[in-house]
Amino acid sequence: MINFTDIRKRVKPTSKIYFSSLLQINYPKIKADQYNQTEELLRRTFAGNADIVQRSFFVGGREEMEALLIFQSGSVNKSLLYNDVMKPLMSMKRIVNKGEYNKEYLTKYITKTCIYAAEIEIESDIDLAANQVYDGKVLLVIKGLANYFILNLSDVPKRPVQESDLEKRTRGTRAGFVENLEDNIALMRGEIRDPNLMVEAMKLGRRSRTDVALIYIKDLVDNQILQELKRRLKNIETDSILATGYIESFIEDNPWSPFPFAHGTERPDKAAANILEGRILIIANGTPFTLIVPALFIQFFQATEDYYEKPHVGLYARLLRFVAFIIAITAPAIYIALTSFHPELIPSDLLVTLARMRKEVPFPPVVEALVMEFVIEALREAGIRLPKSVAQTLGVVGGIVLGEAAIRANLVSPAMVLVTTVTAICTFSIPNYSMSLVVRLLRIFIIFLAALFGGYGIALGLLIILIHLAKQKSIGIPYLAPVAPLRLKDMKDFIYRAPLWSMKDRPVSIPSKEKTRVNIKKKGS
Repeated sequence: MINFTDIRKRVKPTSKIYFSSLLQINYPKIKADQYNQTEELLRRTFAGNADIVQRSFFVGGREEMEALLIFQSGSVNKSLLYNDVMKPLMSMKRIVNKGEYNKEYLTKYITKTCIYAAEIEIESDIDLAANQVYDGKVLLVIKGLANYFILNLSDVPKRPVQESDLEKRTRGTRAGFVENLEDNIALMRGEIRDPNLMVEAMKLGRRSRTDVALIYIKDLVDNQILQELKRRLKNIETDSILATGYIESFIEDNPWSPFPFAHGTERPDKAAANILEGRILIIANGTPFTLIVPALFIQFFQATEDYYEKPHVGLYARLLRFVAFIIAITAPAIYIALTSFHPELIPSDLLVTLARMRKEVPFPPVVEALVMEFVIEALREAGIRLPKSVAQTLGVVGGIVLGEAAIRANLVSPAMVLVTTVTAICTFSIPNYSMSLVVRLLRIFIIFLAALFGGYGIALGLLIILIHLAKQKSIGIPYLAPVAPLRLKDMKDFIYRAPLWSMKDRPVSIPSKEKTRVNIKKKGS
C-alpha cells in the first residue's frame, strides 16, 4: 500500500481519504496539474519495487507536455502499451502546436483520439489512481492536465478454462471456473444472457485488496437478502481475502456450526441455475471456487445432472445420496451399539460369526472404529497432498495392505474393516465436498455417543443434529426449508424431482420478485 510518510514534510496533508470503504489512511492532497510534485511523489512511492516500471516521455515532442507512465512489468502487455498509448502520444503534433485548447478539452481529445486502449478511466485522486497500479493497470500522468489516466492493458498469466477436477460431470458443460475474475464473469454472461443480470464489484481486504463480484438477476433477487449480504460484506475487516472460504466465514449466520451455509461450486451451469432461482453468486479473484447464497441443506445432496436426466433417475440418485448420508454418519456407531449394548438384536448365526471374528481382538469396538477412522482419514489426506499418480496407488494399495495387516495382527476385526469401507464409500457419494467433511465430524460425534449409551446414544445424537439444523439460517433463510418450515410447493424439487415442464414456479423457500418461471411448458401442449 502507498506510503507517503517520508514526503509529508514537503507536502502538507489536507484531507483524509477512505479507500474502498475499507482502508483509512492520511494522504497528501495533490492535483494532477502540479506535475513536479506529483512526479516526485509517485517516484518515491514506487521506489524499491523491482517490478514497477516508471517511464517518462514528451507528448508531441514538447517538454512542457512531459508525461509519466507507471505500471507493473509482468502484468501489462508492453506491445499494446507502446502501440496504443506511447506511440500515438509521442507523435501527437497538431493539437499541441495550436496551444489554444484548455485542459478539459485536451483531456477529452487525448482520451477520444490519441489513446487506443479499450478501457480508460479518468481519476482526480492521486491515492486511488496510484493504487490502480497494483491492480495491474497503467497510470498515466501528463503535465498540465488536471486528471490521471488509468489504462487497462493487463496481460496477467492465467489458466485456461477447463473442467473442474473436484466436480466431475456426466452431462452438461465441461467448462469450469478459473482463477481470473473477468473470465468467470464472462462464463456467467455466456450462461445467462439476460440484460437484468447484474455484476457488482468491490474490493475486500486491507492489504490483498481482492476483487470480489456479486452476480444476480435484478428483477428476481430479493432486495432484503441482497442488502443484508452487502452489509455483511462491507463489515468485513481483515488484511486479506485469499479465497471465497474467507468470505464464507465472515458472512455465515452461525460461525460455530459445522455445516456450510454457502454452496460452493466450480461449475458455471450450476451457478446459473441457482441465480435463476433468485440466489446470489459470489466470485473472488484468484480462486475458481464460487459461493452461492442463500444455501439450503437439501442443496448439498442435489447434483446438476439430476436435471439433465429423467425424473425417475433423479429420484433414484437423490434417494441413494440420502441413504448414503445416513449410513456414513451412523454405520460405525450402529456396529458399536449392537456388539457392545444390544447383541440380542443381532441374528444368532451372525452373532456367532461376529464373536468368532472378534475372539482375538483385544480392543473394544469403539477403539477399533476410531483406529480405522484414523487410518482412512490419513489415507485420504495423503491422497490429496500427493501427485495424482502416486495418490491413486496409495489409495488402492495402502488401503488393501493396511486392512489386511490390521486383520492379521488382530488389531481390528474383518467386520469392522467392512463397516469402515462401506462408510468411506458412502461418504464419497455425497456430491458436495464441504458437506462430506461435515459428515466425518458427525460420525465421530455419533461414535462417542454410541460408545457411552448404545442405541439411545445414536438416537440422542441424531436428535441433537436435527434440532441444530432446524435452528440454522443462511442469510436469514431457514436452513431446513422446505421441510421446516414446510413448503409443499417446493416438494416438487426435494427428493423427487418433478418434470421440468411441471415446475412452473420458482422455489417459495427462496424469496424472489418473480414467482413464475417463464416459458416452461410441456412439449406439445
